Amino acid sequence: PTHTWVAIAAPVVFLTIVAAWVALLIRFRVDGPEKTKEQAWEEQMAMMPTERVELTDYHIIFLGIGFVAVVCITIYASMLEPIVGHPACISLGVVVVVFGSGFMSREEFCQLEWDILALVGGTNVMAFMVRE
Repeated sequence: PTHTWVAIAAPVVFLTIVAAWVALLIRFRVDGPEKTKEQAWEEQMAMMPTERVELTDYHIIFLGIGFVAVVCITIYASMLEPIVGHPACISLGVVVVVFGSGFMSREEFCQLEWDILALVGGTNVMAFMVRE
């Protein structure tokens, strides 16, 4: 009986997902005429960018940095904790490198969803406080 929490959590999660699905159906109701697959495909293709983005060496370097950060956060978090502290510090380091190097502009920095970042940061602090 160490897993009795699942008996409570599973139905709650299921009901929450169903309620969210119903809320989305009500909020984003489709009132227009039905589209054929071809019409929907044409509409989607019209929204695709026409110019092709070429990856430079700079892009590949930052893709590598992002990959290494994800691996460090997910696989090696416990081994790196004495060195960098919480794994969120690795994410902060990636943000500093990306914006500090000029790879992303000041305008892109200002367009970040700060409420979501604050929520993630607050969650990390709460997790730290619970562990202590």
